Amino acid sequence: MTRKPDRRLLITFPAVVLLAGALVLLLRPSATMYLDLLRQGDEHAARAERTGAIAAYREAVRLRPGDPLPYLRLAQVYLDWGRTGEALEAVAEAEQLGAEEADGPTTLTASLERLQVAIYAARADWPAVVEHAQRLLALAPADGSTARLSSPKSELAGVLDDAETIRHTLARATVEMREWDAARAEYGKLLDVDPTDLVAHERLGALSLGDDPAAIQHLFAARTDLAGGLIAALQEAGAVDDPAYSSVLLGRVLFEAQDWALSVRQFECALSHNPDFPDAHAY
Repeated sequence: MTRKPDRRLLITFPAVVLLAGALVLLLRPSATMYLDLLRQGDEHAARAERTGAIAAYREAVRLRPGDPLPYLRLAQVYLDWGRTGEALEAVAEAEQLGAEEADGPTTLTASLERLQVAIYAARADWPAVVEHAQRLLALAPADGSTARLSSPKSELAGVLDDAETIRHTLARATVEMREWDAARAEYGKLLDVDPTDLVAHERLGALSLGDDPAAIQHLFAARTDLAGGLIAALQEAGAVDDPAYSSVLLGRVLFEAQDWALSVRQFECALSHNPDFPDAHAY
């Protein structure tokens, strides 16, 4: 005798499935709500409404505590606000959440390094800038291009598109640390990539004054206000055969441009030629 299926089971099973689905929806935050909070935060941040942006990103963190993305957004807002300590805390949270990522360079890794370069530059922590800038640049292929980065890491290419900016920041850090040879090398690399980089010509020219006859060529190639001021100082100094006087003139131009590290270098150079030169002591 054939046994008929229990109708109660036929009714109960679909009901259980529906109930389980409802519980999943209730217990798991809506992806739409999460993305909407990120969008709201981005809109607030674009209008410099930082309190609103932080509130939106914090709510996104509450919805998805395991996602590092809101922390990256928070770090950028805090950085733009000048609250670099809190920016570093947000970076640390994102870094911890991303610690179990797949091996190899990822968009998150590059984003974290780029943020840290900017944060430490704002704090004038130049050794940290050098460390993180070098890490970020090391993520790019050996030839410096990003075209060969393929899926699933293709988004990394977009993060590394600003490699030139990062290398300029790295070069500036070496200047501030008074590592002159390293600074010349970094600006030289920038010119290898783009021989028309006016800022790199200016910086390399200023760095090479008194050491390399090619300095004047870089300054003429730069065509910037600072380069013009340095050229004028060299022309004025050419009328007087006094290396100390020449260095003081160059130091004044750099000092007025608030280029403190290079101005101090020129004043020290003046004192090495003439320890009693009064204008060098004045600065």
